[in-house]
Amino acid sequence: MKRVSKTSAGVGKYHWDYQEFCYLIHVLSQTNNFKELMNLFIDLHTPREICEIIRRVQISSYLVNNETYQDINDKTGASHNTISKINQKFYREKSTVAKMIKKAGSFQKFTEGNIDERDWLSRMLDRTISRYNILK
Repeated sequence: MKRVSKTSAGVGKYHWDYQEFCYLIHVLSQTNNFKELMNLFIDLHTPREICEIIRRVQISSYLVNNETYQDINDKTGASHNTISKINQKFYREKSTVAKMIKKAGSFQKFTEGNIDERDWLSRMLDRTISRYNILK
């Protein structure tokens, strides 16, 4: 059975089938670490596509935390229609969105743990030292 989904990617309509989608997931699963996955993701997507995906993940996180549509709209700029469509995905039979968001933790908790308050020069020096083992 061949599954075909329609998207409006690019100028015209593009149709991808289930095998194409499985291959995409297979390629993504071949990465060995976060850095490889991040670089592959950046190589495959335009900045706009990445922004759209980021916003959808953030919206999902806010929905898991039971925030109101209005609060989510204020934080992300997403329309109530977009928020509603993402919320509907939570009730799909094989949906794993809520499970994965809960496993990863909330967006707010993630950002609080990953903010580097140092200036850009200090961060650059740390990366250079660790990359080239300058102090060893």
